[in-house]
Amino acid sequence: MFMHQLTPANQAEEAGLGPALEDLRSARALVVDANPTSRSILRGILIDLGVKAEKVRQAGRYSEARSELEHHQYDIVLCDYHFQETTQTGADLVDELRLANLLPYTTVFIMVTSEASYGRVAEAAEFALDSYLLKPHNHNNLARRLAAGCAQDGDAGRRDHQRAHRHPAADPRRAQGGDHHAAAEVLHP
Repeated sequence: MFMHQLTPANQAEEAGLGPALEDLRSARALVVDANPTSRSILRGILIDLGVKAEKVRQAGRYSEARSELEHHQYDIVLCDYHFQETTQTGADLVDELRLANLLPYTTVFIMVTSEASYGRVAEAAEFALDSYLLKPHNHNNLARRLAAGCAQDGDAGRRDHQRAHRHPAADPRRAQGGDHHAAAEVLHP
């Protein structure tokens, strides 16, 4: 779990997510997206789910995101796949930080993107992300992804071992054949 005591949140219960998504008032979150409107929407959803506004930071560039993650520990990271100023991707960011032991496996990392191709979803599984959220997204979709990530945190030892050895829990081959929704659900149904 996060580094704080958790209790059920009203929004989680209302969305039918039960105790998996718990009180996020003490969670620290980073929203990474080049588009300020997208960042604002994701920030708003996190606040609606219980994260305190002052604990949600934002980054619009790859270099800003990397610096934030090198110098601060976050419980939740929502990261766009594409960056405008570089050819590096959100997957590259995760890989670099994890290889340098700068991004704990207990951080719930969700890639947010419009890329629904099999290759992108398979790449996300390879980089041991918690989930892959397709744009356009909504409050309930993000809440489900966060709930799944929080639930995985309950078994942190197994999760750390899987991720450290890059053995994703899901089989991205299930998404072959161009079913973009199935591809996006590979990481978390």
